[in-house]
Amino acid sequence: MKLNSQKTLKICIAIVLFLTSSILTTPKLAFSQNASTDQTSLQPLSDGLPVLYVSPESNTGQINDYFTINIIVANVTDLYAVDIQFAWDPAILEYVNHTAMVPVEDFPGGILHEGILVMDKVDTTASMPGTEEGTMYWLAYASMEPAPVFDGTGTAFNMTFKVIKSGGCALEFTNLSLKELSDKPGNPINHERYDGYFESAGTPTARFSWSPTVGVVNEPVTFNASESSDPEGPIVNYFWDFDDGNTAATPNPVINHNFNHTKDKEIYYVSLIVEDNTGINSSKTIADPPLTVVQFRNIGLTRISLSTYHTLINTTIYVNVTIKNYGIVPENFTLTAYCNISSTDWALINTTTVDGNPYNMTIAPSGLPGSEVPHSFAWNTTTLPNPEAYYKVQVNVTGVPYDDETDNTITSKPVHITEDLIYDLTIETLSFRASHGVLTFPLPIILGEKAEITTTVKNLGTVPEEAFNVTLYINGTALKQWILSETLTSGAVKTLTWTWEEILERGYYNITAKVTVAIENVTENNILQDFLRVIETPQLEIIYTPDTPVVNETVTLNASSSIHREPGGQITGYAWEIWSPDQILDVGSPISDLTGVSVSYTFRHLGNWTIVLKVTDNFGYTYETRRTLTSDYRLDLEIPIELAEDGGGGEGIPIEYIVVIIVVVIVIIAALVIFYRRRQQSPAAA
Repeated sequence: MKLNSQKTLKICIAIVLFLTSSILTTPKLAFSQNASTDQTSLQPLSDGLPVLYVSPESNTGQINDYFTINIIVANVTDLYAVDIQFAWDPAILEYVNHTAMVPVEDFPGGILHEGILVMDKVDTTASMPGTEEGTMYWLAYASMEPAPVFDGTGTAFNMTFKVIKSGGCALEFTNLSLKELSDKPGNPINHERYDGYFESAGTPTARFSWSPTVGVVNEPVTFNASESSDPEGPIVNYFWDFDDGNTAATPNPVINHNFNHTKDKEIYYVSLIVEDNTGINSSKTIADPPLTVVQFRNIGLTRISLSTYHTLINTTIYVNVTIKNYGIVPENFTLTAYCNISSTDWALINTTTVDGNPYNMTIAPSGLPGSEVPHSFAWNTTTLPNPEAYYKVQVNVTGVPYDDETDNTITSKPVHITEDLIYDLTIETLSFRASHGVLTFPLPIILGEKAEITTTVKNLGTVPEEAFNVTLYINGTALKQWILSETLTSGAVKTLTWTWEEILERGYYNITAKVTVAIENVTENNILQDFLRVIETPQLEIIYTPDTPVVNETVTLNASSSIHREPGGQITGYAWEIWSPDQILDVGSPISDLTGVSVSYTFRHLGNWTIVLKVTDNFGYTYETRRTLTSDYRLDLEIPIELAEDGGGGEGIPIEYIVVIIVVVIVIIAALVIFYRRRQQSPAAA
């Protein structure tokens, strides 16, 4: 294959960029917690994602045995270059030979099409796999125009080893950049990768778990390797690498370690190698999922309420609590509710476990970081020892290691349990919102809008209420009544909403909600009232001087004559937009933004300019497109800008006009010079 120098230079530059761009993310051989080093269960995390893997994954043999592995690229599309670095333990495996299977024109079953082989190097002197000096083999290859991209599955290279020592080791990819696969423009192809491993017969197996599953900075994490095993004898040493710069060698399977980073959250790929009594080491097992360590973990209870605080014995009360995860990782926790059956004794109501495990495929939203979610317990009062007493409910949250326990318990207000039949309906809330069309807005209401009035009725008694009326009064006049025949059980709430459409005047309105019922033991809470304010809008005016502005003249825009028509209303802010004649109003951005009750602007060319004034008042209102009746908070004014009587601007001829005149004069002079020279050079007329 022949290359011209220019094309070769371009390819080399592309390859250098491809090889030198990196993201410092360390690849790891992954094993699940409480699992052996058997990786046959590893599967791609999502269907169809490209995969780089060792085949076969599991390899065994005796001293002086030979075995061959293949490095496979699978499910790939648009592949145009590879940069694969690979390592093993040369104290256990001796490199014999390899074949780089590129390109497919030379190696059917390989990968990529014709290009340049940049690196095909084996380093047999390295002794630390997984480190920079432990990159035993490096394959870098890039296709070249007009070669097509590679799609599908193929072998990148194969390699043969000889077993020279008993033990185990990883057969692992060590490209720290994770840019092993690249497309035609040089962008990395997202992919998964799975290392392989070798274990000779009789090799011990490293296996470990840890607790808690999510660590906290400067608090101990306990690692337990008791499940590690050896088929021929005891394990005598455990070699730990905590992935934070610390290692440990110990004859004990259990070890504690504190992580002390300063970031909110850090990930650690803790690894373990075990050694048996004959001096044979296992292959390295790395935590999967990796260990997460955070600055703190905290689940707290923020609110508690009961469905009723006054009810008959032998009824059901609902205990409602709100739980918040103040941390940054999902949490599992247990909620337990109690009621006090004496001054010192608490009886269990119920308990439940919330699953926010970050390693589950489905995560309950209750345990997510930053979430604040409700939970409800049903409490049947049948078994209470005293049918005529006040009781409190207490809820505890537990199960989060190193939790801040100051907010783990919350207690309700007392609830009255009785055998008495008490009739007590109350107007619990009364609220208002402005409405226009299908939209609602905050208060106050702008004159011309409607008022959406909402009230809630709650049964505070001990018996169900089956018939009651609710009436809305406005300034003492009944305007709306609900006649209700439904059953409202003890503690239940009924919400009622009505829209008052005919608001004819601004001012304050006394809104009163009243509930009436045939039998009522408590009447003081049957009425609730509040005041609704309806306001008028500002009236805007813009005065500009001079009256007939011309090009390049500074014009003063003054809105001081604007007034607020609502008593007590004040205009607190003035915002100006300047739109040039060639702009479409409200499309894009104005040519200038100004603030203040009076501003100045110099208009640089002819045409009808549009001035937009938007004000803000002490109610916080300003022009809002979705709230139609705020249109009075905006005023559009068109100002014609003309030429001065002498044909120029108010401050002289515009510079663009001068430039045009100069250009025209130069062109005329140049044309006259050319014409004169041609006349001089032409032969005299006969």
